[in-house]
Amino acid sequence: MGAGAGGSASVAELVQAGHDVRFWARSARTLEPHVALGGVAYDGKLGEGIARPSLITSDIEAAIADADAAVVVLPTFSHAAIADALSQAGWPSDRPVILNPGHTGGALEFAATFARSGRAAP
Repeated sequence: MGAGAGGSASVAELVQAGHDVRFWARSARTLEPHVALGGVAYDGKLGEGIARPSLITSDIEAAIADADAAVVVLPTFSHAAIADALSQAGWPSDRPVILNPGHTGGALEFAATFARSGRAAP
């Protein structure tokens, strides 16, 4: 989750590692270059190429459907909004949410946000 430098790098690395990756960002406009390319271009330690996630979307429900984990690669100030979006979309408490960067309080922010919505935190 997240289409900045960290999120894009995560997509490239996770796709290369053989994972089913769904690339999500809040803004469809942010994703437009990736949609046009069909993935995330990379050039560096992993080599050079285009990592092709199975889905590139701003639809959170589509992005999380049957996902094993959510990898949130966004700054701390966005954790509450992302936690709320995941909670509203029905993210189950038995699947992990990985915060990168995790920063102090990120997990607490998720727990509090899920609790406010009446749902158990992941």
